[in-house]
Amino acid sequence: MTVFLPELSLKERDRRWKAIRDCMKANGLDCLVVFGLKSLEEFDSYLTNLRHGGVVIFPLEGDPVYLVRVLRDFYAYAQRPKLGLKDWIHKYRPGTTWSTSVTLAIKEEGLEESTIGVVGYDGFAFDLEGWVPYKTWSYIQENLPRAKFRPFTKEFAEVMLVKSPEELRCVERAAEIGEHACEVMLRETKLGIRESHVYAKVMESIFGQGATTKFFLMSSGEAALLLDVPDWNIRGGPPPIIKSGMVINSEMAPTVSSLETEQQQSIAVGSVDRTFVKCAEISYESLQLGLKAMRPGVRFSEVANAMNEPLERENAWYMTPLIHGLNPMFARSPSWRAPSDEKLQLLTGGRLKYQTVSGDVVIKAGMTFEVQPSACIGDKRVSVGGTAIVTDSGCRLINKLGSELRYV
Repeated sequence: MTVFLPELSLKERDRRWKAIRDCMKANGLDCLVVFGLKSLEEFDSYLTNLRHGGVVIFPLEGDPVYLVRVLRDFYAYAQRPKLGLKDWIHKYRPGTTWSTSVTLAIKEEGLEESTIGVVGYDGFAFDLEGWVPYKTWSYIQENLPRAKFRPFTKEFAEVMLVKSPEELRCVERAAEIGEHACEVMLRETKLGIRESHVYAKVMESIFGQGATTKFFLMSSGEAALLLDVPDWNIRGGPPPIIKSGMVINSEMAPTVSSLETEQQQSIAVGSVDRTFVKCAEISYESLQLGLKAMRPGVRFSEVANAMNEPLERENAWYMTPLIHGLNPMFARSPSWRAPSDEKLQLLTGGRLKYQTVSGDVVIKAGMTFEVQPSACIGDKRVSVGGTAIVTDSGCRLINKLGSELRYV
């Protein structure tokens, strides 16, 4: 039997638009300019339910305008009603030259003297300095001299934090697809085959179930610190052959209706160095402490601090957050904990800060998180975890296979 992906309804569109407009009213805004472009977060898709990468002109009243990123999208979206597709948005404009397109759209809507909130100009999550090009922003300011612009990324993101029942169904389905992909990865990892075989089978599993994935990171070896797109996938050359003693670390991000989930999957092949086992034990303890601490009413920093305890006790280090928010990545624990950060501080001019981002956020039912501790000792690393949904009384970890180091 074919299982279709859940689809967001027009009712969900109306809920989102009303929530955003209520926030605009509270902040005295007449309009939003929501820059999607090349950001990690898909803020434009939140309003359009379409492919990420454009700009949305979103007035307090009236229909929004979507500036699409390439001309082919403009023609493709114009054909969608003939295909029986019920789109959320009906006013499209070509937007390949963002500076003139945004300026013209604001003038066409009669908003050139209004107070406008801007999503994407100020930093957010890993896009710390925003993602609006300098030339684009300079042109808009110069050619809309009577408009009053205010940064609005944080406020926009806060509206997105608590998920609706429709959104949670998408998150759950995406995480289930990720869990199945982890099963496939565990089954296909065998001595003597190339890493590319496992990679292809995982991707086939995700796409075969109708989802997409924002990334699939994977690395293998007897010293396994790197977690990124495989080298052979970027610069060619033969993919590694899987051998006894290796550990494969991976992270995937199955996504349904622009709602992302993430799964960690670490696999030990044959007999591995005891240090890997120790890393796995620390990561597993950190995961359990995080799940125990996560419940409505506590601050995000409390969860992050609880997860950090076993790593600090065992003098383990890490280079990715132990936990971060999903849809959007509104909060995250420190991105690193190094054995000695003197060299890092020197290379960054002393600007590198060990800090929790948005630690004061109060956790509520309906929020989604990626719980992903990765303990490093020397040149060994093991990542565990998956997507968790906050419930009325605690939290529920959807993904089980990635919660500990697996063996083949």
